[in-house]
Amino acid sequence: MILSSKENVKPEQKPNSEQEPMVIPSAPAIGNTNVIGSAMRFNSGKLRWSLVDFDALDDMVKVLEFGAKKYDDNNWKKGLKTPEIFESIMRHLVAYMRGEDIDLESGLPHTGHILCNAMFLSYMQKYKSDFDTRTKDINKRCCGNWDGDGRCKCR
Repeated sequence: MILSSKENVKPEQKPNSEQEPMVIPSAPAIGNTNVIGSAMRFNSGKLRWSLVDFDALDDMVKVLEFGAKKYDDNNWKKGLKTPEIFESIMRHLVAYMRGEDIDLESGLPHTGHILCNAMFLSYMQKYKSDFDTRTKDINKRCCGNWDGDGRCKCR
């Protein structure tokens, strides 16, 4: 059997104990635009959504649906104070770390609530900065120049 009329290359046979193992060529890398016949793409610097495991987001969506029934669709987009989001995410993280998988009120996994709260926090930071009511302790800021006792030299 001939694979290529140009090179007259024959396929390799199955290896046996006396032959070298068969070498299988690797598939081209994902996103490689140098594949013969592929179209030109300029995706450098763009988000790689193929890295997301969408099944892992199912519980987050279920929590969003629970919230939509309890409050209203996208009610959270009206704005949530960031410390309250932090408190909620911490409650779910602590419950999870104590071995509790399911939130008692919603009957849904704590991981779904954690993902929701992380998304809420990200949204507030990007689009609703007026809801960032964190206490910013100026006494804890430092220029990065510490003395031998661990105190900031700029204060």
